[in-house]
Amino acid sequence: MTACGAGFRLATAQRPSRDTPFVFFATVGIRDFNFSELPGLDKTLTNLRLTHRVKVFNGGHQWPPKELAAEALEWMEIQAMKSGRCDKITP
Repeated sequence: MTACGAGFRLATAQRPSRDTPFVFFATVGIRDFNFSELPGLDKTLTNLRLTHRVKVFNGGHQWPPKELAAEALEWMEIQAMKSGRCDKITP
């Protein structure tokens, strides 16, 4: 799952647990009003050993820059390949 400018609870209406069945990539602007919730979420997901990434960009409550959005999609694709949910791409 990806989240832009919001944390896990706002995106899913539930708290993360060790049984969370998906990986998580969040982007947030440094001036976003939701910024303060992301460091705690990152720590929680790390402690639960859940596969995730939290990336901060220079901005407010807005979509991430296109390069960061592309990074999120590429990361999700790699996670799908690692899990066997999609075929691995070979060079």
